[in-house]
Amino acid sequence: MVMDSPELEGLEGVVNEYTDVDFILHGPGWWSCMSSVVPPDEAYPKGPVMKPGRTPYLLENYENVYGDISAGSGFNALSRDLEFAKGFVRKLSRKLIYGTDLNDFFSPQEVHMKLLDSLELAEEANENIYHGNLENLLNT
Repeated sequence: MVMDSPELEGLEGVVNEYTDVDFILHGPGWWSCMSSVVPPDEAYPKGPVMKPGRTPYLLENYENVYGDISAGSGFNALSRDLEFAKGFVRKLSRKLIYGTDLNDFFSPQEVHMKLLDSLELAEEANENIYHGNLENLLNT
């Protein structure tokens, strides 16, 4: 299997070439790129985001790129630096999709929902993340 670089150059080439396709991205390889510093062989980086990485860049610059915040990778990406997460989620609430995985299925309020609540988002941002963005994607 060929892996992309921390700069996600391969992914960027694909989303740039296929602008008529919406990409919902998720997983450690995607969310570990929240920061410009991506430690090698560390799927769930810890610590503050000093400078935004390729994940925020691609979400901001490509209309067809969305981020699914589910599972440990999405949770880690937001919880590793709550101050950064506040600005990131507020700015990109129209590009983020709430999801859960089986581990969080029975009590998601203990994980993702609690984290999102702590960011004190506007009602519109919450609606976008929890259902609006996905509804819009499914209706297009």
